[in-house]
Amino acid sequence: MFISLRFLLVGWLLLSSEVCFAQEPSKKIVRDFIGIVKSGNKEKLAWHVSYALYRGNLIPPIRNEKEFVERYSEIFDEKLVHEIVTSDPESDWSWVGYRGVMLKSGLVWLNEGGQLTAVNYQSPFEERLWRKLLVIDKKSLHPSLRDYDSPVLIIETSSHRIRID
Repeated sequence: MFISLRFLLVGWLLLSSEVCFAQEPSKKIVRDFIGIVKSGNKEKLAWHVSYALYRGNLIPPIRNEKEFVERYSEIFDEKLVHEIVTSDPESDWSWVGYRGVMLKSGLVWLNEGGQLTAVNYQSPFEERLWRKLLVIDKKSLHPSLRDYDSPVLIIETSSHRIRID
């Protein structure tokens, strides 16, 4: 009994220290990311993105640095930039294991290397674009299939298109 408690205690200490040490690099990653966003340097930020950067159903993903620079203002509007640059790396960002680091409740995600992996924010521009694309998408369907709010999942293979609306 004493030996198993000792192993349990040692295991817990190793695991908890690993989690604590893993959070230290994330603070530097977050500070660097905030600094890049604050500088407004789109090209530098484009280097710190894990492509493809998906924007949700219907809106095409950003596949490379050139597209990111061109579409930067579609995603990073004044509101999102303000959220990022005024965030506190200590309290607003959380380490979520292998998934990386998230701002607040997943508004922005960075991987362990500091690359932007997801932006779960839709600017007013993207909202308008999404609504336009939704109208086009509904028109492409048979009239009996057009009564839905938004597509949940669209999977396309070489011979099939599977939708959950």
